[in-house]
Amino acid sequence: MIRTIAQGLLSSFNIPLRPLGVQVVRNRQAEATFDRRIRQLARTGFSPSVVLDGGAFSGEWSIEVCGVFPNCRSIVVEPNPDMMKVARGKLAGIQPQPHFAEVALGPESGSARLNLWSGSSATAASVLEHVSGPPSRTVDVPVRRMDDLVAEVGVMPDLIKLDLQGFEVPALRGAQRCLQHAEVVILEVGCLGAYVGRSSPREVMDLMYDAGFLLHDIADLGYRPYDGALTGADFVFAKGSSRLRSYAGFR
Repeated sequence: MIRTIAQGLLSSFNIPLRPLGVQVVRNRQAEATFDRRIRQLARTGFSPSVVLDGGAFSGEWSIEVCGVFPNCRSIVVEPNPDMMKVARGKLAGIQPQPHFAEVALGPESGSARLNLWSGSSATAASVLEHVSGPPSRTVDVPVRRMDDLVAEVGVMPDLIKLDLQGFEVPALRGAQRCLQHAEVVILEVGCLGAYVGRSSPREVMDLMYDAGFLLHDIADLGYRPYDGALTGADFVFAKGSSRLRSYAGFR
């Protein structure tokens, strides 16, 4: 969904859907939307010092965001050990050097079983089960509260991005202090019940508004060919007190 890793994520998203005979395709016109919108945030004065990339996959999102916001520090979080290895390699030249955390984010620290659905070019991963059936394999991973993780790093994120394959709301329940500090939060929000117990748009909106955020933008909408149903999108939330929300006019 997020543009920089769209092809890999789209392939991985389709892996568990194949047994159902369903394939999700991208709207090519919207493919550059995220790039345009994140740069628009920069043009309107948003300049994060610290960015937390939750569900970093191969690290492409962090690379692009660090290009838009040079000198920002990245916290790169990815529980899949195979993809974390790729992310470390791709982000090796980024300065300041990112902090890497090979963990899943959740409401409490502990451990979880990460489900992996393997395909020819990518691997979908979630702590949730999928309606298409059992995963190709599983791996036990540590789970950390976001608040505990950033406390260890010693910085607080101004920008949070979560792409957790349906586990966004539970992860945010472990991020109360992070939400108090952050100015912008970008969440991949799914509209179909592909993952069992997936965070719904209603749950996401209620949690974010209760935390003082307002829906600021929606980018990269995806639709499935079967019936044109909306599969999901990237919801961009800005703190109500942010200068991004200070202008009430239209023009």
